[in-house]
Amino acid sequence: MKVYSLTGIVLKKNTSGDSDRLYTIYSKEKGKIAVVAKGVRKINSRRNPHLDTLNLIKFSVRESKSKYKTIEEVKAQNSFKYIKEDLDLSGAAYYMCDLISRFNEEEHENPDQFELLQQSLSTLENNLIPLNYVVSAFEVRLMKLLGYELYLDKCASCGRKFDDSWTSHKFSFELGGLCCNRCNNFGMELSNDSAETLYLLSLNKKKKNHNMRSLSEITNIINTFTLYTLGQRVKSFELLRKI
Repeated sequence: MKVYSLTGIVLKKNTSGDSDRLYTIYSKEKGKIAVVAKGVRKINSRRNPHLDTLNLIKFSVRESKSKYKTIEEVKAQNSFKYIKEDLDLSGAAYYMCDLISRFNEEEHENPDQFELLQQSLSTLENNLIPLNYVVSAFEVRLMKLLGYELYLDKCASCGRKFDDSWTSHKFSFELGGLCCNRCNNFGMELSNDSAETLYLLSLNKKKKNHNMRSLSEITNIINTFTLYTLGQRVKSFELLRKI
């Protein structure tokens, strides 16, 4: 039997028994873990509000020799209240949490993924950047961390550097990135603004002015590539599409 402390984000929760809940949490120290909170569904439970989905928490875990984990103490550090009060923002947040959960096996730590999720939720909470851009940036960076880096700063076919000399742009799902005018047999056509936005995403830079039509275009492309890579549907994606 051992007890240890973690920092994590609550990805989802399910009922377990008469008064317990099973939580899936993405922790900075151990990656994705499944852990039970005993008695948390009781009316007088003090831990229940701290374990709401999306919450950033500090918590202690008791782990048995058989690897059965239970939450001992928990304290919410950030509940992302503004996200939860807005249907569009919460839809985007749940989608990001879904991706983290589905792309990761249990107890494979990746502090960079944790920081990415935390930063992206904080950006949504501040609500200063269009949420479609936040989600697309999250997906691009997540794909890179998972080893599926998109070619957005050069041609995915010939390796030609992205610059103003490109007279047309396409995106290839098969090749995983942008294709220049010399390789225009590949992919779907993109506007100049959309291609530039994707290029800036690869550099983790933000555009000063966002063209909503281009944002819609790149959101569709990045979402499709992410789900193509995952190889399965994500329920929260349907909610995201309605935003």
